[in-house]
Amino acid sequence: MVVDAHGSYPWQTQGAVQLNEHTVSYAVGSGKVLELSEPVSDPETFAQDIRRLIGNQNALMSLWNGLTTIAVPYREKRGGLKTVELINYAQDPVRVQVKVKGSFTAIRYESPEHGCCKSLAATQRNGFTEFVIPDLTIAGRVHLENQPAAASAKEH
Repeated sequence: MVVDAHGSYPWQTQGAVQLNEHTVSYAVGSGKVLELSEPVSDPETFAQDIRRLIGNQNALMSLWNGLTTIAVPYREKRGGLKTVELINYAQDPVRVQVKVKGSFTAIRYESPEHGCCKSLAATQRNGFTEFVIPDLTIAGRVHLENQPAAASAKEH
């Protein structure tokens, strides 16, 4: 997704498909690049559009109550999901419910406002771990661990 960018880019040599008045799509490998010709004026609508484009198939993660929140999961080189970084584009803090694929027993949350790290309660359901970030202001990072919370606290 490229928003209100000016200039030429390598993917623009591919066939462009005009999706609407302000959006052009380019096929790149097995994915696509979308160019928006104007700045984002409504963060909530923008976030909903991004979620719809990404889809729910084979999702590693999903969010509830976070329409203005974008989350990016990171994996270890030879392992599963390990960290989730979040950005809130709203002007006010939000309470975000997160569901990640895998079974994690220790969830630690850090943010510029609260430092590192606050333990969050987790629930296991159908191969996923669910937890709540009570007040995501601007950005935050969640550390996911497969060990008991007590052992995690001793190490950090």
